[in-house]
Amino acid sequence: MKVYVKSYVPIPSSVRSFIEQLCAQSIHLVHTEEDKIDFMLIYDPSFNTHMPLKKRNLPFAYLVNHERIEGKGGTMIFSTHMPISLVVRIMQLHQENKQLTQRVNELEDGLAARKIIEKAKGILMVKEGIQEAEAYRRLRTKAMNSRKTIKEISIQILYNQSNTNYVIDQVKV
Repeated sequence: MKVYVKSYVPIPSSVRSFIEQLCAQSIHLVHTEEDKIDFMLIYDPSFNTHMPLKKRNLPFAYLVNHERIEGKGGTMIFSTHMPISLVVRIMQLHQENKQLTQRVNELEDGLAARKIIEKAKGILMVKEGIQEAEAYRRLRTKAMNSRKTIKEISIQILYNQSNTNYVIDQVKV
């Protein structure tokens, strides 16, 4: 996991020690924000940081050097007094959550595409009196010949379905 540490004030030695311990736990520190990073730690004990990170959808946490932690509006705060293994696990969970969210979005997009394709197959089956396998074959052939996806061809069929004399060859590519 790549982590960037940003500080708005000088970092005391106890915080440096904490960061070094993180590095010993398979955490790789990167030196600039421009690197592809998975997590950002912000050392700013006063919590005066402006939050440009929310725009980047980047998980982050404040890093403080005292035991008593009072959160601000759901902001994640790590104390240098927390066990390193806990901090690492929280970072890993955030990374896993991000990956799972991306996977869910991909699956939802795939399901939406399948629904569109199924509707287009239904239209072809009714209008042209063909079986489901033949309707799919025609969609696939039309997609390959026009260098489009089956979903794109299916959307065009759904768009043109009001034409009563509709056949697949009339799909504009």
